[in-house]
Amino acid sequence: TKLRDACILLARARPYREFPTDWVVRTLKQTGLKVTNVQIFKNTYNYAKISRQLNAARSTLPFIKNDDLRNTMIKQIDDLDEECKRVLETCPGGSFELGFDWVITAVKE
Repeated sequence: TKLRDACILLARARPYREFPTDWVVRTLKQTGLKVTNVQIFKNTYNYAKISRQLNAARSTLPFIKNDDLRNTMIKQIDDLDEECKRVLETCPGGSFELGFDWVITAVKE
């Protein structure tokens, strides 16, 4: 996602970012809401999921004005794509876990 975000920034757009869970919980409480549940879901990455991120990076390339920079990013994306294929071949089930998503439930007190 760092390479994807770099491409987005070079295309003069803004990458999406989630707020940290502790900040969300703290802010919900400060606004008078009661946090009733926090669920964490591990992220599992396989080639399809990684490929979607690389394709998101590729979709920004037409918006990078500098030809040399755009060509360098194309090579970086293609190199990372090939590296991911090689690494995933060594992972059990062709996938690995990294990071997490979350759902926070809150109610008005």
